[in-house]
Amino acid sequence: MPFYRFGKNDIFDNVIKTHPKCTFAIYAGRIFYNNSYIQSGSFTGSVTAPEGTLSLFEQNIDRARVNTDVTANEYSLDIKKYPRAHDRFAGPDFIVPFMIKDGFMTTFKTVTTGSYNTAPPGAVIVGPAKITASIAREYHQAWTGDAGNNRFTVDLVNPTKHPQLADQDTYLSVSSSHVDALRNTFDFYTPRSSHYAYSSSNLTWNYGVDKGNQEINLISIPSIFFGSSIKKGSVHLKWYVSGALMAECHDREKNGELIQVSGSGSPTGYDLVTGSVAGTVLYNEGFLALTGAWSLNDSYTDKFRHAAGTPKSAESPKWTYFGVGANDGSGSVVSTTSHNVSSSFVIEFEGTQHVPVKTMFTHAPKGELNFSNNPTFVSGVLDSDYKLSIGTARPHLTSSIQFKEDNTTKAKNVVSSSFKNHTGSFEKTTYISQIGIYDNDKNLIGIAKLANPVKKTETRELSFKLKLDI
Repeated sequence: MPFYRFGKNDIFDNVIKTHPKCTFAIYAGRIFYNNSYIQSGSFTGSVTAPEGTLSLFEQNIDRARVNTDVTANEYSLDIKKYPRAHDRFAGPDFIVPFMIKDGFMTTFKTVTTGSYNTAPPGAVIVGPAKITASIAREYHQAWTGDAGNNRFTVDLVNPTKHPQLADQDTYLSVSSSHVDALRNTFDFYTPRSSHYAYSSSNLTWNYGVDKGNQEINLISIPSIFFGSSIKKGSVHLKWYVSGALMAECHDREKNGELIQVSGSGSPTGYDLVTGSVAGTVLYNEGFLALTGAWSLNDSYTDKFRHAAGTPKSAESPKWTYFGVGANDGSGSVVSTTSHNVSSSFVIEFEGTQHVPVKTMFTHAPKGELNFSNNPTFVSGVLDSDYKLSIGTARPHLTSSIQFKEDNTTKAKNVVSSSFKNHTGSFEKTTYISQIGIYDNDKNLIGIAKLANPVKKTETRELSFKLKLDI
């Protein structure tokens, strides 16, 4: 088998910049990613990750859970009940990450402090089995209390835990730590648009700008969905009511401003012709910060806020309520007595993926690669042992001491002729069907297969272009 070394001009390394489109549809507390639905599996109800999510560990897709006393939602190890990892399951089950309790106090975030502290030294601690990623929504209500710029986490189970919040709504509210953590990022993007400013008094039409205290709807998108950044000008937020488009936002200026391009409503004192800015996009970080608190439709109301999953009174829609039900703990939204039964939401954007590509050129020179060890390369027929025979003789003789070819064996002539039952003048002909790639030690590291074999004659020189996405 001939080997050919790549020349200095035969290998190129490039990077292809792509913009894959991504769509999230949100309705009734369920998220649909790229319009895909659940596929049933052989062992589990779903062969894929849950709706609206991506699986980050493909080995666990459609893997059977054997031990029925371990619930599907039990991801961290009960160390008292299962002191050893292999005691947790009764057979083949999810592949799980694990670590040994030692003096470094390292554990998984899903393991409670109490369970970790009661575990004996050397105990096996198991982490999440189903690792997935999806979008998440955090609704931050406006702060009007007397605690300055420090907003607290509302305890939805026991609202009296924070008496200083007595004048606050106990609707869906979470800690503002994520908003506060993005403060420097917001200010960094301020030269692109003043709407990025974390705190400013210039935009009085937008009730002032103080993202630490104002009503804000923060939607986070993991980077696995967009790559290195979200493409500027590709973000569309669409709000549907009973299947009809009510309002839409678009970053049409490509400066991060989410401008309302359809629908009614506008903040007081702002020109509706140029479009109302309902929020901003952090392209590199994957966040949508919606601050538009004006009514989008006074004739339509729904229950967009809640306390501990219980819907509150109906209100007019606004951009700070966009995406309710997207992993925000809003509870069930599918019954007529619950909230948000008519609204559905769509988030569209394009990501930015940089794909390294290695391009390799291989060559089949003239006068070479015209011999084959394929049995069909020589003339003859297969006998009862499926060995090629030339008349009564085999094309070669093998034994423990020799390998001898029959000097009467002829290569088969496959040259076509314009005359019936005749062949043309003999010409060595082979067909190249695949190309092997070897390292410096001649270890096979890759095979490139051609869709159709390519005819190679002694007078023909061929070059093949191989591309590999890394």
